[in-house]
Amino acid sequence: MIDLVGALILVIGFLILLRIFDLVGRSKRVLKVARESMLVVQDRWMEDREKEKKMQRHAVTLLWLFVQITFLSVLALIIPYGIVSGMNRLGWMSIDNALRITLSSWFIGATVVAAVIYFLLTRKKKEKSKVNSYSGADQMLHNLAFATLSFQTSLSKLESKLGDRKLRNIEIQEPVFITGLPRAGTTILLEVCADSGEFVSHTYRDMPFLFIPLWWHRFSKIFMRDISKRERAHGDGMLIDLDSPEAFEEVIWTEFWPSRYKKDRILPWAAPDYEAFEKFIKDHIRKIISLKSNDQDARYISKNNLNISRIRYLRKVFPNAVIIVPFREPLQHAASLLKQHLNFNKIHAEDDFARKYMRDIGHFDFGHNLRPVNFNGWLKKNRELDPGTIEFWLRYWVAAYNYLLTEAHEYLTFFSYDKFVENPSG
Repeated sequence: MIDLVGALILVIGFLILLRIFDLVGRSKRVLKVARESMLVVQDRWMEDREKEKKMQRHAVTLLWLFVQITFLSVLALIIPYGIVSGMNRLGWMSIDNALRITLSSWFIGATVVAAVIYFLLTRKKKEKSKVNSYSGADQMLHNLAFATLSFQTSLSKLESKLGDRKLRNIEIQEPVFITGLPRAGTTILLEVCADSGEFVSHTYRDMPFLFIPLWWHRFSKIFMRDISKRERAHGDGMLIDLDSPEAFEEVIWTEFWPSRYKKDRILPWAAPDYEAFEKFIKDHIRKIISLKSNDQDARYISKNNLNISRIRYLRKVFPNAVIIVPFREPLQHAASLLKQHLNFNKIHAEDDFARKYMRDIGHFDFGHNLRPVNFNGWLKKNRELDPGTIEFWLRYWVAAYNYLLTEAHEYLTFFSYDKFVENPSG
């Protein structure tokens, strides 16, 4: 019996020291740094100099973690063994018998069963704490998809060609584009319209292989599971699941128009001709209509805040489009923008993948990804302003809506968010 106690000291002592030395946490840190290094290598937005600096920092961090893990692992083995060895010298137990029990099949089996029971008892709690996170598999799939956008562009053309007979019969009738500064009610307006049954839109099911929606839909049905509704990262009470509509078409714009996206700003579009892009996005919209509705007359609807930077061009590509611009009382709107900017600053500082995910899908609205649209050069005139102040967002509001009123008002339908809140049914 005393030899069994020795075996328990060897195993339980080792596990306790693993926890005290936080070896599991350090190992997770290694995986996190390695994953961050992969994100840096795959980041198409990051400059080479910044990549080099980050990779050097990651290399130093990994080396230091390796030294720590090696030393502490040896220590976690030596200390319990030293205790049992001391008890052996005192004649209290046989260290050979203790080791024999530790390596026996029944003891290993009992240890595995105890570990499984412990895992099941703590699993529910852990799952709750990770309700808003992406799994390692999700992250790998996302990184694969966004590292192969150029290849997907070619695949998309093949997808269009193979589905040509069905797609060419779909006419894009009065598509609706909801756009404006974030926090103006664009998301709730999209959801209300999408719920009417008259429209089709992108949903979270289309991620991450956005450029080949027909093929991805067929393939993903094999393994994609439904998830319960959860609050989105904005923390604003909006609940989402895989079938919730969302803005994903910006990925197409970033792929075809990379020169418009500068390091700290986005340049408004003129109205040039770009035949390859125009054919691609029209085919893409036809695919979404084909995928989401049995009615070929269904209307496409999207919410894309950055469409405010290209109203004239958007109307040129889709002459019969309805473009809706929600707006709010400026001070309340600016306060909401500031709040979300600070919120995403915190999220992006804590989670590199969250920052990369938002940047990949073209959300440059807040946080470390912030790239305001430079309407009429307003950023140059206000270069001293800090996005961490409400004045910055008020100036942005004025620049954006002044531009829309003076440069593109004839193409727009303005929608009052404040009146909508007062009288939703109306």
